Amino acid sequence: MVIHERNRLLKNKYYLCMKANILIINTMSTAELKIDLISRIANTKEPRIIEELSRLLNFELDNETYKLNPEQLHRVSEAKAEYLSGNVISEQQADEAIDLWLSEK
Repeated sequence: MVIHERNRLLKNKYYLCMKANILIINTMSTAELKIDLISRIANTKEPRIIEELSRLLNFELDNETYKLNPEQLHRVSEAKAEYLSGNVISEQQADEAIDLWLSEK
């Protein structure tokens, strides 16, 4: 029970913004995050999650240049255009939007 309570508390320390595909860490140290991830990986029953994590870690350790496909290049171009046109929000506004989104779930 203590381990489950600790994991629950650790999970409450960060927010996942699926829309922006970013992880916002809120006061969780790197060591705490590693422990939490190890615990969550050990408890997962989904092989596809393990495979995706492995792919991400392999990508991080790979020294080769990553090649974007045409769709990815288009998305990056769109994002740059939005940024250059001033279509951005502050970190505080993003946090508020994430909090609102999470409270609706």
